[in-house]
Amino acid sequence: MKTLVLFLHLLIAGYITVYVGKVLFRNGRPFLLAMLGEAAITDSVNRLLLTGYYLINLGYVFVVLTLRSPVETASDLIGSLSISVGRIMIVLSVMHYFNITAVVLWNKLHHPHKS
Repeated sequence: MKTLVLFLHLLIAGYITVYVGKVLFRNGRPFLLAMLGEAAITDSVNRLLLTGYYLINLGYVFVVLTLRSPVETASDLIGSLSISVGRIMIVLSVMHYFNITAVVLWNKLHHPHKS
């Protein structure tokens, strides 16, 4: 049962992490371009954000795998997966809003004439 939990956790969390990363990368470019103004810098920053996002989130997924309680029943399995995947989704959300806040603040500091 422990192997099943680990496999399902990696599958679900890995899929969510990669899917959200691709969406943020694709849809974040126009936002970053409007803030930064130069395509080359925008693309570099966007790739750096994506790389950091993957490293932090996949690292967190592996850390969470070591913190899990024993799973003996299907009910335990669902509860354990719900908690760990929910935590990962919260971390993804916090990171996303932190990054947007950082870019907006950077833009305000470096381009005070823009709103």
